[in-house]
Parts: sequence; C-alpha cells; structure tokens
Amino acid sequence: MVHGNIVNISLCLVVAGFFQAWVVPNAMAFISMHYPPHINGKIVGMWVGLCVFGSTAGGICGSIALRVTGNYHLSIIIVSIVAIIGLVASLFLKPPTVFALGEKGDR
Repeated sequence: MVHGNIVNISLCLVVAGFFQAWVVPNAMAFISMHYPPHINGKIVGMWVGLCVFGSTAGGICGSIALRVTGNYHLSIIIVSIVAIIGLVASLFLKPPTVFALGEKGDR
C-alpha cells in the first residue's frame, strides 16, 4: 500500500510541491502577457477561487478513493477524467471580442 510507505508519500509530495512552485508563477505571467490589463485581476481572482474549490473537492474525492481502494490508481483515474473533460470543454470556448480588436503584436 502506498499510504503505508512514508518514503513514497514524501517523494510524491516533493514532486508535487516542485511542480506547483513552477506552474503558478508561469501561469500568472501567461495571464499578464495575454490578457488586457483591465481584466487581469478578475482572471487571477477567478483562477484562485476555482483552484480552492477544485483542490477541496479533489482532495475529498481522492481521500475517499484512497481509503476505499488502498492505492492511488482510482485517484489518478479520477484526475485524468477531470483533465480530459476540461480539455474537451476548452475546445468549445471562444475568446472575447476585445481580444480580436488588437493585432497579435500589440499585447
């Protein structure tokens, strides 16, 4: 069982912490570079709010799956399904018209 092995859990937490510290600043830089300045705060606020909700719900679902099965396979499958749903949903999003007003080099 994974949750009984402190070395595996510690290694997973270190890897997750490393990528969290890498993704967040890059995502904020991406938002600042690609969105108009007057909506940056709204986008970052929405992102943080969704992250709090998603991490809470994901933590609960992952904990229940780990408790029931004793390994992380079901948790990883749940995360993969949610990621695929998000990817498919993002294909149907259309950018606001304010983005189409300027040239690509104007941002």
